[in-house]
Amino acid sequence: IQFAAPPPPIASSVLLERSQETKGVARKKEKWRPTALDGLESRERALQAEVQALLDAQSAGLVQGLGGDRISECGSVSGGSSTPTSHSIRARSESRSGGGGIVPVRQPKRRPVGLRGARRGLLRDMGELAVLKTEGLHILDDEIVRREDILQQVSTWESRIAGAREKLNSHNSHETGESELEREEAAVDNEIQEMEERLQQLRNRKRMLGQQREEAVNKREARLSSYRGALRETEAQVREFLKRPPVLARMSDEDGFYTLHHSRRTLGMAREWWEREAGTLRTKREETSKEKDALEEGAGMWQNAIEAVNTFEDELRAQMAGGEVGKELFRGQIKKMGDVIGVLGGILDQAQERGWNL
Repeated sequence: IQFAAPPPPIASSVLLERSQETKGVARKKEKWRPTALDGLESRERALQAEVQALLDAQSAGLVQGLGGDRISECGSVSGGSSTPTSHSIRARSESRSGGGGIVPVRQPKRRPVGLRGARRGLLRDMGELAVLKTEGLHILDDEIVRREDILQQVSTWESRIAGAREKLNSHNSHETGESELEREEAAVDNEIQEMEERLQQLRNRKRMLGQQREEAVNKREARLSSYRGALRETEAQVREFLKRPPVLARMSDEDGFYTLHHSRRTLGMAREWWEREAGTLRTKREETSKEKDALEEGAGMWQNAIEAVNTFEDELRAQMAGGEVGKELFRGQIKKMGDVIGVLGGILDQAQERGWNL
């Protein structure tokens, strides 16, 4: 058993009896009173604190070695431990009254626990924790049953209230039946009058709609005539466009739009043809742009190569013209020549890596 962090030390305490005045105030304010489940949780926390203390003792014993177990074998849990046990915790929880305060009691100095004693104590505490969990299950089952009984009673009351209200509403509707019929008869009369007025309005509306329909037909025919003229004009422009395209074809090696007679060409065919030509031109533009960038960057690399070679040649000419001859001079020139070759090799590798073959 392991815990995230050791719990705070639990000091033994004594529960004092509440005075009569304090009990009266608590009864008026209906303060919270501990239940059996709360007592179990308190006992469980105490046992967990004891288990943590035993785990610490076991860790200390393991650090000291097996010899450390003989230090206080008599101080093991089985022979009487200074750490709180389930019996001491149970005694303290039973001594609690309805409203007393907690007064800490001075504890004797805790004797060290050996390695074996800590292990026996852990085994015992795990058993007691299991017993506490069993008691908690019984208490929770009882509480669940009590609440289910309360919910059943609430459901019964709700059903009774709903049934009584339904009966009341049904009796009220029977008592007002005659007045409802009278109101309905008057409403029917009003509806008949409204429908007669509405019928007259519909007849007038029909005559007006007929006149508006004739006017709309005349306007529509006039618009259609203008649309037909615009369509004929556009079709004539399309025929002229397909007969003499404004842009010459660049993909003359392919069969397609330009190989057909102009009478068989369509706008869809023209769109497909020029979309392909536009794609080809975009691809060519991208290639041209890449070549331009490569030439500009390659020119810079070539400039660096020329400067490296020219510098080496200028130094070599100056030394030869000055009559300087010697082994050290040749070694220096050979070293400089190697540096220049290295620079040129790097430039060559970079050009080959990018596929430049100019």
